[in-house]
Amino acid sequence: MENKKLTSREIQALNTKKKLFKAALELMKNKGYDNLTIREICQKAGTSSGNFYNYFNGKEQLLSFYYEMAGDDFDKQVKLQIGIQNPIERIISFYTWYAGYTADFGLDFCGSFFSSKNKTLNTDKIYNRVMEITLVYVQEAARDGFFSLNSRTCEEVTKDLCVIVKGAIMDWCVYDGNYDLPRYVNSLLTNCIKGLM
Repeated sequence: MENKKLTSREIQALNTKKKLFKAALELMKNKGYDNLTIREICQKAGTSSGNFYNYFNGKEQLLSFYYEMAGDDFDKQVKLQIGIQNPIERIISFYTWYAGYTADFGLDFCGSFFSSKNKTLNTDKIYNRVMEITLVYVQEAARDGFFSLNSRTCEEVTKDLCVIVKGAIMDWCVYDGNYDLPRYVNSLLTNCIKGLM
C-alpha cells in the first residue's frame, strides 16, 4: 500500500480529478445528482469539458474517483494511527473510518453512488483501493492465524467484507442517514468477523 512518488504530470492530473470531484459534490448538494451536468461541473472546477473527458468518461466514473480518494486519504490520515493493532482490529478500524468518511460526502452522494445503477460497484470487474486495502488486512489476518479461511480465498473474504459494508451504506441511505453509520459498521463487522474466528 506504499504510494510511489508521482511525477509532476501525475500530480497535476490528480489535482484536476480532485477539483472535478469536489465541484461535483458541491453542486450535488444543491441540485442533486440527476440534475447535475458535466458542463456545470467543469465550470465550477474551472476546467473544460475536453479536460474532463481526458480523465473520466462520465458522471458515474467521476463519482467512482471517490474510491481512489478514500484510499489516499486513509493512507495519509489513518494508517499511522492503527499501526499497532492486530489485523482484525485494522479491518474494523478501516471500515469504521471508511463509513464515516463516506457519510461525510452526504446522503445524495451515497444514494447516487451506492445504487444498483452504478456498475463501478461490481467488484468482479472493477478493483479499487478499498478492496486493495481490505485484501492486505485479510491476508495478514489469515497469515497470522487470527481467523480461518477454511476453503475460501482471501479475495473471497475481502469481497464479502466490502459487500457487507456497501449494504450497510445502502441501508443508511434508505433510512435517510438517521443513524450513526460508523458505529453500526463497527458493530456489524465485529459480529461478522467473529464467525471467521
